[in-house]
Amino acid sequence: MSAHRHRLVGAVGAVGAFLMVGAPAPAAQADWDDLFQPLVDAISWVDPGVAADTDPGSALASLDTLFNGWYQDLVYTPLHGIAPWLFGPDVPGSAVAYNPDSTNLPDSFTVPMHVNLNTQPVINVSVGGGAQTEVLVDTGAAGLVMPIWNINPFGITGLPTGFNIGQFGGALNYFYMELPTTVTFTGANGDTLTADTTVDAVLFAFPANFSPFGPWSIESYLAGSSVGILGIGPNALGPTPDHIPTADLPGTLGHGVLIDQPGGKLIFGDNPLEGGTVIPGAPWADLKVSIDGAAPTAVRGVIDSGGVYGTMPSSVLGNVTPNANGTLPDGTTIAVYAKDGTTLLYSYTVGSQSGEVRSPIVVGPSSGMNTGNWLFGQEPVYINYGVPNGQTIIGGTLIQA
Repeated sequence: MSAHRHRLVGAVGAVGAFLMVGAPAPAAQADWDDLFQPLVDAISWVDPGVAADTDPGSALASLDTLFNGWYQDLVYTPLHGIAPWLFGPDVPGSAVAYNPDSTNLPDSFTVPMHVNLNTQPVINVSVGGGAQTEVLVDTGAAGLVMPIWNINPFGITGLPTGFNIGQFGGALNYFYMELPTTVTFTGANGDTLTADTTVDAVLFAFPANFSPFGPWSIESYLAGSSVGILGIGPNALGPTPDHIPTADLPGTLGHGVLIDQPGGKLIFGDNPLEGGTVIPGAPWADLKVSIDGAAPTAVRGVIDSGGVYGTMPSSVLGNVTPNANGTLPDGTTIAVYAKDGTTLLYSYTVGSQSGEVRSPIVVGPSSGMNTGNWLFGQEPVYINYGVPNGQTIIGGTLIQA
C-alpha cells in the first residue's frame, strides 16, 4: 500500500485489482513542531525567550515538552485512571502474554489466518488493547491502516506523530493521523504477542473520484472482507514504511513473517523453511514474465498478497489481445520467473479450475506487474526484514531440528 494503491473495487460486491504506480507517498512529517510553529510566534509576547532563542529546535522542544505535559496531566492520566472503573480491571488468564519486556520470548509465534472472498488473507488484531478486528494481510503495503473507532483510546501511548492523506488504488482517499500504540496478535492457543508501534488511524475516507457510489470506508473498499489493512512489505511505497507492526515485534520475532496461506497461518520470527527461492525486495522486485510460452520479458513487479487477481502490463502480452473489459482471454498461460528468467516462481492458466483462476487486469505498457494473491495460495512466502528493502523467499521445506 502507498498513497497510490494497487487494489480497486470493481463491480458491485466484488474486489478487483489494478496497479497504480506513482510517486512514493510523502512521509507523514506534520509533527507537533510544524503544527505549533505559528503558536510559538503568537505567544512570543508571553515568553520572549521562545521567539528570541537562537536555536529554534530548542524552543520548539520546550513547547513540545509543555504540550506533552498538558496531554499527560489533562488527558492521558485521567483517562487511564478511570479506565478500570469503566471497563473493569484486567483479569489474568492462563495464556501467556508476550510483550517487549518479556524475558521468555519464544523463537516463533503462530497466528491463525483465513481467506475471505477467495483472495484476501485475513487475521485478527487488537490495537491498544481494544476489541479484535479483522485486517487484510498485505505484502504490498507498509503499516497498519484502520478506522480510528477500532482503536482503544486508552491504549494510545502518546501524542500523534503525524497527519497525512493516503489513497487506495485511485478508488478511496483517506485522511489519517499516525498514533503511537500497541498491536496485539493472538495465537491459536490464546497466547498473545504485542508490538509497540504506530497505527494509521483513519479519521474519514471518501471516494477518490467523488462518486456517491464509490467506497466510503476501508471495509466497503474491501467489499466487506475486513475493516483494516496490515501492510507488512518493507519496501512498499507506504503509507508508513518506518513502522510495520510485524517488524516492530520484540526479539527475533520481528525478523520476518511467513505467510502460509495454504496452511492457514502466519508465523513470526526467523524463516522456519529452507531451500526456498530468494528474491531481493519485498514487495517490489525485478521479475520476468512469459505469456503463452513467449520469451520472458523483464518487469518491475509487486509480490502482493493483497493484490486480488493482479495486473499485467500490456507491453508483455505479445500477440495476445485482451478482452474489452481489460482481462486476458481464458486459456492464456502466465508464467512468472525470477530476474534470471529461468527460475520459475509460479504459473497458471486463466479460466482453469472451473473459473477459479481469474485474469489479472491489463494496465499500461510502462506500469508494473502485480502478482495478485495466486502465488500465496499455492505455497508459503517468507518476508525477511533483515536486509535493506527486504527479501521475498518463496517456498522451501521445513527445517528439521
